[in-house]
Amino acid sequence: MTIPPPADDGTFYPDDSAGMPEDPAEPIEDRWGTPEPLAPAPRAGASGPGWAGVPQSAPGSIGPGAGTSTAHNGRNTLAMVLSAVAAVGVAAWFLGVSVPLLLIVGLGIAGFSLGIAGYLSGRRGFATNGGLGAGAAALGAVAVLGVVAIYAIVLAAIGQILGG
Repeated sequence: MTIPPPADDGTFYPDDSAGMPEDPAEPIEDRWGTPEPLAPAPRAGASGPGWAGVPQSAPGSIGPGAGTSTAHNGRNTLAMVLSAVAAVGVAAWFLGVSVPLLLIVGLGIAGFSLGIAGYLSGRRGFATNGGLGAGAAALGAVAVLGVVAIYAIVLAAIGQILGG
């Protein structure tokens, strides 16, 4: 296709070989035929078992919905176990059982961080028990705050003994 030079008045007039319709009122889709309608996209979770709207995937695949009941749910369960052990350690210390407080802090921080990570993977659809992660994060934070309270009580008692 060659482009004709502009006319003397500066306007451009394409020749008939440019693919323009003979009649400008002719609809464009009639020149190339009517397009076929697109098939509707399948809905997520429409085929196969599961909840509506939850993406399903084949075994061994990677992505949202893949392996949701194994590794990512296990993270939330581990977070809850660590946080619960830390909370029991704090309660045991208040009942008079000698428990290493640094161990309780370590378990509480690990439970808190794994709980936050598990809650976020539940929000992204990689785990089905994101609420357990949120609960583990809260319980881990309570355990760490309990250790802080224990240290405050011990320091206040030492201050009373030495200062009084």
